[in-house]
Amino acid sequence: TRIPKRDTTWHPGREGIGLDSDTGEVVAMAPGRKLIAGTSGAGKSVLLRVVMAGGVCSEEPTAVVYIDGKGEESALWVGKARIAVEPEEILAVVQELLAEGRVRRDLMRAEGVANFTPTQERPRLLVVVDEGAEIIAMDDPQNDLPLLRGLRSLARTGRSRCIDVVWCTQKPTLGDGIDRQINGVMTDRAVLRTAGETENRQVLGSEWHSHELTGAGQVYIKDESGRGPDQAPVLVWDLSDDAQVVKALPDREPWSYQGPQITLSDDDEDQDDADVAEDWMGVQRDVLRALRDSGEARSSELAREIGCSDSAVKQALSELRAAGRVEKGPGHRAPWRLLH
Repeated sequence: TRIPKRDTTWHPGREGIGLDSDTGEVVAMAPGRKLIAGTSGAGKSVLLRVVMAGGVCSEEPTAVVYIDGKGEESALWVGKARIAVEPEEILAVVQELLAEGRVRRDLMRAEGVANFTPTQERPRLLVVVDEGAEIIAMDDPQNDLPLLRGLRSLARTGRSRCIDVVWCTQKPTLGDGIDRQINGVMTDRAVLRTAGETENRQVLGSEWHSHELTGAGQVYIKDESGRGPDQAPVLVWDLSDDAQVVKALPDREPWSYQGPQITLSDDDEDQDDADVAEDWMGVQRDVLRALRDSGEARSSELAREIGCSDSAVKQALSELRAAGRVEKGPGHRAPWRLLH
């Protein structure tokens, strides 16, 4: 099908990530954790620039933290974002983010609220990880570089604390370009052309066809907006001009942790596990609430309803079935329902 030619030139004031190629309407993705994937030449770097530019220009207090595993793009973002390139820099910023997350958790508990509200002093943090495969290769817990452990904790617990991990990779296969645990909690997905059906299936599912996208800058969106496998591709805003990135975006003071001194060590593992368990319990509560409201629903419908990934919902349903709280009707696509 021929895609209409549309003006996708980016400029300050552009909203969302691009245009629906069918209707021409602006398509936005809500703040939160995201997976961005696409093979080489598909336009992942340009889409990533659009997402980061949105963070820099956001009306909500927001700071961008850019973990550049390749070390190729970060020079463009000096003065706009907190940058970490070398393994030791990346470990340091991850430790600061973990400390910030725990301060926000304690503030939320003290105030009796379930979600953190960003302020100028403690803004929403857009934590961009690019390229995921390079970060996986750097991870070395035996030599004091436990990068993935910290990033997993941030991805799992950051949603309510307004610390949004955006995991980006051009090799979207589990264990290679995407950590399995991080993949499981990525609620929102923006997937450009993938190299084949295997990559497509692992990041979107067999009913999607991202491997059949033909042009650079075309992306499928899977999030709570309800865009399904039959959607028209989204045309990403064209932010490919390097000079445009530097000149058009306002300068921002790079974020750094401001809070009580916290030393992160192996002694924190129990607390990390408690944070993760707390997040999983939240998914289970959301699933039970949605089933009470709907009577019965398939796992994919529940994922859309509560704004969580399919894999996280399936894990929650499995645990709830083992606990005798839910049951599934006969058949592969049968809906779930409450037992009591």
